[in-house]
Amino acid sequence: AHFFVVLADRDHVFFEYQAKHTSAAASEMFRGFSGYIVADAHAIYDALFAGTTPRGQPPDPTRGPPPIEVGCWSHCRRNFWEAAVCKDPVGVEGLRRIDALFETERTFAEFPPAKRQIMRQTLLRRMRA
Repeated sequence: AHFFVVLADRDHVFFEYQAKHTSAAASEMFRGFSGYIVADAHAIYDALFAGTTPRGQPPDPTRGPPPIEVGCWSHCRRNFWEAAVCKDPVGVEGLRRIDALFETERTFAEFPPAKRQIMRQTLLRRMRA
């Protein structure tokens, strides 16, 4: 069994119990949802993001487009942390860059999602210039 944690916007947290931690459970839980989902890269989400059924059957046309997978920086950061502990220069640099992203995000935290996105894009344009 598994409790899925679902965050909606910034102020709502839902816990959904599923009897099994499977692709079928994840696909059913998000049936009809076509926005963004931040997931931890577990294989149970593969069918959901591919828009297929868990057993590889063709997509169900009544479901609409599949959700868009968004990676989790915290999960990514773990691998850089492990490398940095071993004094690997790539791990140290990766950790430094991800921490800078987190610090920047904290400055945007009080704004609504649409405003945060605009602020992020503006910052990235300046960084590329």
